[in-house]
Amino acid sequence: MIEEQAVVTEIRAGKVWIKATVRNTCAGCSGCSSSSLLSNFFAGNNESLLVDTAIQLELDETVIVGVDERKLLGWASVIYLLPLIGFFSGAILGRFLATSIAFSGENLVVLAGGIVCFTLVVQFIKKNSFLKSHQLRPVVLRKV
Repeated sequence: MIEEQAVVTEIRAGKVWIKATVRNTCAGCSGCSSSSLLSNFFAGNNESLLVDTAIQLELDETVIVGVDERKLLGWASVIYLLPLIGFFSGAILGRFLATSIAFSGENLVVLAGGIVCFTLVVQFIKKNSFLKSHQLRPVVLRKV
């Protein structure tokens, strides 16, 4: 479980909104090993993240939240590998198509097939909101 500190910003009906605590990771060599997952997730945003919890919390309370690292790595693999697989599949399909119709610009068709399939896979991922999956939603582990 990847754990981070966060502050409760709002409470409503058993659900809480949290904001990641920003750490100063520039102090010597500790910066190399203590990057904040949620701080990077919220980088440039002042938004809160919705989290389910059964723990009684109060506003401005500091909590430890966690994300299952196996699920996070699994979804990251899917999100990075699917477009690559789409690109190579499209390139293979383009090569097959170019050779079957005896087209002289075979490399152009291969490249176009790869780009089209890559784009379709990326749009599929965006449309199906893999990034907002409930499996990746952090959970409140404990109070600090």
